[in-house]
Amino acid sequence: MWLFDPKSEFQLLNTLTREKRKLKARELEVFQCLVDNEGRYVNKMQILSEVWPGRVVSEANITQSISRIRIALGDTGKEQRIIKTQSKLGYMLLPSFVAVRSNVTHVIDAPLSIKTRHRSSYSSRWSRMEHALSYLICLAIAVLSTISLTDSLRLLSADSQSATYLVSDVQYDGVQYYLDSEARSFDFYELIRGNVPVNNRVIFIFSGQDVLNISCIYFDHRTQQELSQNLVFSFSRGTDFMMETMNEKCH
Repeated sequence: MWLFDPKSEFQLLNTLTREKRKLKARELEVFQCLVDNEGRYVNKMQILSEVWPGRVVSEANITQSISRIRIALGDTGKEQRIIKTQSKLGYMLLPSFVAVRSNVTHVIDAPLSIKTRHRSSYSSRWSRMEHALSYLICLAIAVLSTISLTDSLRLLSADSQSATYLVSDVQYDGVQYYLDSEARSFDFYELIRGNVPVNNRVIFIFSGQDVLNISCIYFDHRTQQELSQNLVFSFSRGTDFMMETMNEKCH
């Protein structure tokens, strides 16, 4: 279960693993709308009127916000375990997955064994993140000539302090994913999630102006070492080609 506190810096807290997730302002408003109508479908017009009142915006803004909320909750558009979608009805937050802090008098702590494992794994996870960020810098340098100057500077600024707001940090099926806030990066993440070789450790997904930049860190069983691959794809190649090539190289 997730504990939702809209006033907290990290609005979502997993009551079992103690992991925290932060939603951006618009995503928070969209999620609040779903929470207020838990168990009922909320159509796009209602979301637009509550989150973007008096403004003319594309429905793609809703789709993108829902996608990011699903990632924060560990859900996907394919699985729809927590947020359901019906084309004519809208979106529904299923009951029993999210509790609002103001409605919770006591939150049961995770079992001691689980909390101990989480603490012991935190240092190794942070070490891996620092190791992974060094590959991110290499990736930025490698693709410097193929993306815009603004994107390049944005990637190069990703140090251990700025990464908390620049990069989304998601773990799924044993693989750590880092991706920027671009919709195309989230779309590719949802496509490959759960469909990458099991020896992958870390995958970066960053969108440039006309290209998708992918960097993977994987364990090579032949050399018994962690290796990396930096890949740059033009969006014109199609996502299926990107996924097939990435799985071939990062294996």
